Amino acid sequence: MPQIALDPASQRATLKTRNRALLQPLKFVAENARRWLLEVLGPALAPSDRLHDQETLSRTLAALIGAPGRVRFTEKFVTVTLDLPLPPTAHARLAAALEGLDQNHLRFTDGTRGVVFRLAPRPTRASLH
Repeated sequence: MPQIALDPASQRATLKTRNRALLQPLKFVAENARRWLLEVLGPALAPSDRLHDQETLSRTLAALIGAPGRVRFTEKFVTVTLDLPLPPTAHARLAAALEGLDQNHLRFTDGTRGVVFRLAPRPTRASLH
């Protein structure tokens, strides 16, 4: 039957597969995204350049992915501001790396607006009152 022809007697077929087979591609995509973030953010996820601090990369990325935050929609951009309290040096390194993601021209799901990631400013004594 040609691809453009319709069969009026056809019926919808259900996919016969297990849940694991359906979730596996999603797991691969999530793992690829995590690895890409580790590569792009790289050393900025560690509090310093010392070798013993490099073991914190995965933990900091996991904390960053699970961090609370805010999303602001504008006409041209979607700004994601993440609240992750870090020491001053680590905060500055990670904030600069997140701003560096702008070079990749990440797009929102609508395909027209860009996505911008920022780290919320560190709380200070003055801002707590």
